[in-house]
Amino acid sequence: MKSSGSILRKKLLRDIKEQKGLFAATTFILFLGVTIFCAFYLSYLNLNDTYESFYESSNFEDISVKAVEITEEEIERVKKLDGVLEVQPRISVSGKVKVDGKEVAALVISLPEKETINRLYVAEGERGFAVIKKFADYYGIEVNTPLEVSFAGFEYKKPLEALVYSPEFILIYEEGEETFTPSPGSYAIVYIPEKDMLKAGLKFNELKIRVAEKERNEEILRKVLTILGDKVEEFHTGENQVSRKLLKEDLEGFRGLAVLFPAFFILVSIFMTYALLSRIFRLQLGNIAVMRALGFTRNEIMLHYLQYPLLMGFFASTAGLVAGFFASQLLTSQYITFLNLPYYVSKPHLEVYSLSLMAGTLTPTISGFLVAYQASRVDIVKALRGYAEVAAVSFIARIDALFSRIWRMRLIFRLALRNIFRSKRRTAISIFSIVACTSLILNSMVFVDSFDYVMQLQFGKVYAYDIKVSLEGYDGKEVLEKVRKMDGVLFAEPAVEMPIYVEKGGEAVPTLLIASNFQTLYNVYNAEGEKLIPSEGIIFSKTAMKNLSLVEGEKVSVYTEFGKLEAEVEDVEMIPLLSVATASLDYFSRISGVDGFNRIVVDADEGRIAEIAEKIRQMDGVKKVSTVIEAQESIEELMGFFYAFIAFSLFFGVSLGFAAVFNTTSISVIERSRELATLRMLGYTSREIIISLILENLFVAILGLVFALPIAYSTAYFFFSSFESELYYMPMVIYPRTFAATVLAVFAIILLALLPSARRVSEMDIAKVTKEIVS
Repeated sequence: MKSSGSILRKKLLRDIKEQKGLFAATTFILFLGVTIFCAFYLSYLNLNDTYESFYESSNFEDISVKAVEITEEEIERVKKLDGVLEVQPRISVSGKVKVDGKEVAALVISLPEKETINRLYVAEGERGFAVIKKFADYYGIEVNTPLEVSFAGFEYKKPLEALVYSPEFILIYEEGEETFTPSPGSYAIVYIPEKDMLKAGLKFNELKIRVAEKERNEEILRKVLTILGDKVEEFHTGENQVSRKLLKEDLEGFRGLAVLFPAFFILVSIFMTYALLSRIFRLQLGNIAVMRALGFTRNEIMLHYLQYPLLMGFFASTAGLVAGFFASQLLTSQYITFLNLPYYVSKPHLEVYSLSLMAGTLTPTISGFLVAYQASRVDIVKALRGYAEVAAVSFIARIDALFSRIWRMRLIFRLALRNIFRSKRRTAISIFSIVACTSLILNSMVFVDSFDYVMQLQFGKVYAYDIKVSLEGYDGKEVLEKVRKMDGVLFAEPAVEMPIYVEKGGEAVPTLLIASNFQTLYNVYNAEGEKLIPSEGIIFSKTAMKNLSLVEGEKVSVYTEFGKLEAEVEDVEMIPLLSVATASLDYFSRISGVDGFNRIVVDADEGRIAEIAEKIRQMDGVKKVSTVIEAQESIEELMGFFYAFIAFSLFFGVSLGFAAVFNTTSISVIERSRELATLRMLGYTSREIIISLILENLFVAILGLVFALPIAYSTAYFFFSSFESELYYMPMVIYPRTFAATVLAVFAIILLALLPSARRVSEMDIAKVTKEIVS
């Protein structure tokens, strides 16, 4: 005689085979949740490990200070400060690199004979005259290729000795420009041996410092600032270095993403598991009574029904863990290609693997336990009577009567409406699935719409010019007059762009100052699209300055390339995209004592922009020329990974919606098989019954969207806000067309998910179904 365990295992396999579609859909959603969690969270850990490994191996700076000039005496005084381990003085100046017949703006940095801080990673060649590898790859430059660099009136030309990576420039930030990550070919980082730069007559103007205790960074920084006095132009601690800070904020957003997205799938899988097992329980109520009568204990029955979610969880979590691991490797490697890193680190993270297996297995088991416990407590006598689902008859009857009197609705319409309220639990699960699906779609699209809004504002109103000219100094009046007289130039305006540090109460925050006459070509707008026109002071970004709590009318210290200045706060506004500060040219001239400008913005004939830009590049005193078209192309290139990620998210959102609706619809059709077969016997066609199913799901979709849209908007706001940064700001925008597209997508997903059920109704064997005991 077979053991009870053998009988129950055989029954388990038979049940799974009979309901393989429903089991597969529920397992698939759970699989997606585990996969996304593993892929995103392991990618987050991989990137974090990669950054920290690179920073540690390069002996990354704890403190950095830039001044007009730093003497040997000042360097020695800094070295003697208590808590200072190492001090690396260096030279950093703007320059140009001649490549492919054109000049490219560059940052030229001295390379000491013995690197102690911010050590370079040599990818090719041997340590010496070097450029960042990504720049070299962009132009096809190889080691031993002669390269000409000009800086501070000095021409330096010799064969390139190395292609390198630097911990300071994992993300490249061009000082004094409104961009974090220019195209690899638009800005060069060049390292020239220190002795050669000293021979050119240059002086040290930067200090890179390592300290014994990180907790004392701010204390030691203040002492260094005291030693250097008003000569200081820029300073930061290692944690606040622009590239590192942006990477850290990006990682935190990635971490939130790794938790929020999988949560939707896991929550839906809990409800779907409950719905699936409840359906099996109701169908097998008579069988359970017989099993109890034959001597199966309550514990055996409970353990039997717990095996369903355990199996689903086991297969989903193990497959999801494997798929998520490989997806994380792909995601990490692709992400690294957008950064200046030589490698990525992928360590085993047993805690993540364990958490994935536990979450994937326990979450369906928790919901399954409720059904399993209910099955083990079945009353034999009542169970043998069969299962009857109780509906809210009086409520539905009133609605039914109302619709019948007004529209004289046919039975199939009333049937669709009645079935929504007859199974409240299933309807609630369907609504929750629609909420989750809608949230995933809007959470993805909010980034697309917000970015589109900012780009339209930036390139439609802020950058009203076609060409921006960066000058080598602030004496650009002669260049401005030449540009204005050029054929094809419609208008040209002077401006200033300058990186500054704003200090208040001992804390300093970096930002970019833009000074202009704000006539027509170069403007700054707030988040509401209002043009900002400063007069007697500086308008600061509320996002960038939130830690300083600036108040209108107060005085603050501003560190610039001209030393320490005092400025008045005219206002604090929410400024989209990069968190800039803005002032009038007259006010800038008064506080700095500089009667000049270092930028020229140009409006040119549309068909001659490239031609005019090239002519301006040949002028003396011009450091760099860029066009708005080039800036747009650079951003589009950088956004490739972003749009791929959005497509990835949308795919999972659609998959979630399809699988969830498929499950609930299939369960509904199976449970109502006898009812639907009876309708067929009464003369209703398969088409009419399918229409009833479509109407039922459309009613559920409409009801679900009433809840889904406000909930999805709230989750999108929460999710979007988690990416807020001091370095940039994007207002949250969701276009009406996105809401409309989301609603249409939900309806399309529901109709597609109905296809298997429609086929089941069309192929229904009436004679067979009427003999079955169903609800």
